[in-house]
Amino acid sequence: MSNSSSLDQQASRVLPQLDQSEKAATLGLAMTFFFKEGYSQERKERMIEGFERFTFEYGGRMNQMIHGRSTGYTKQQFDRAVKKLRNTGPNEVFELYLGSGSRLEEVDEISLAALNTYEVHGDRFRSFLRMVLPWAILKEADGPERLQGWLLYLADLVGADHGCAGLSCILPYDFDRYLPLEYELAKQYPGLEVATQPQSLSLYLAEAIKGVNWYTVISHRFVERLGGKTELRRKLEGCAGVECFDYDNGLVIRAGALPELGTPEKPPAAYVAVNRILKPLRITNPQSLHYYSPYNNLFDETSSERWYARFDVDDSTPAIPTKLAAGQPCSVTGFWSSPAGPNSRRHFTAGEIMPEFKGSTWGATFWHWAGED
Repeated sequence: MSNSSSLDQQASRVLPQLDQSEKAATLGLAMTFFFKEGYSQERKERMIEGFERFTFEYGGRMNQMIHGRSTGYTKQQFDRAVKKLRNTGPNEVFELYLGSGSRLEEVDEISLAALNTYEVHGDRFRSFLRMVLPWAILKEADGPERLQGWLLYLADLVGADHGCAGLSCILPYDFDRYLPLEYELAKQYPGLEVATQPQSLSLYLAEAIKGVNWYTVISHRFVERLGGKTELRRKLEGCAGVECFDYDNGLVIRAGALPELGTPEKPPAAYVAVNRILKPLRITNPQSLHYYSPYNNLFDETSSERWYARFDVDDSTPAIPTKLAAGQPCSVTGFWSSPAGPNSRRHFTAGEIMPEFKGSTWGATFWHWAGED
């Protein structure tokens, strides 16, 4: 099955349930970064730079802007907001939201949001930056590279302390009434990131990370807590499908070439592998993922704790086969791929000898687990 078909199949499982919400929610890709010193002039200038690049690429699709109050997006309104934000002090709010929806009750398929902390908060809380893009960008020829480019750019821009990115249930800016939908979908699909309320999570994530997803971002201080970059990369890159990328302030980990939803009985194997290694960094006293809804069907402290632990598969059961060198027998029946050869993804049967791409400019041939479908 092609990567595009795999994405379509995953989306087809979720979209019918979202359609029942009268298009008030959709499946998207959310990337959220938590960072220090959002009150400083340097950080504010960097956030403005990110918004300006965002409007250069997506300004033609923006319809709403929130800065103090909700207004329609225009370049003139945006420029006025930026001018005001540049003049805010270290104990004044930097809050800006741009979205593609035409009203607050309509889902924004593309958006960028930021909220800072105050200097009086010191290092107790984290500022955040959150970008949302349509999941279908991954079906475009250069889509995965563009998305990763945005992720690395934004992580560098704000000097991310930690963060994550993956498939998410995207709700309207006025999201309260739709939280039960996010709750129900998150119970069904462990790979679905719950990313609706980063402003509340930022209060609790100063010394711990939220967890892992398709992409997980951790700064140098977290890397050092796991034994340093060399040792951590060795462990992570020994897991099939897992790759690491440097950014200025730390390490970005990608669990698989494409995001996965999984099921409670079978969470995405690469996510489980990364979780095993990064689990010591995860918050140990997680707060509720939801705080208010006019309905009762939403996350509370107990169900939130279960969600944070959704990738905690029994360590005695191998969650993912290790990557295999050419000449070794296939360890698990399914699809495997190798960066040493073009269009290498193919199906192998357990025991089959993994072939070599001789003369490859990549170097030695290693095969990575690519899934059962």
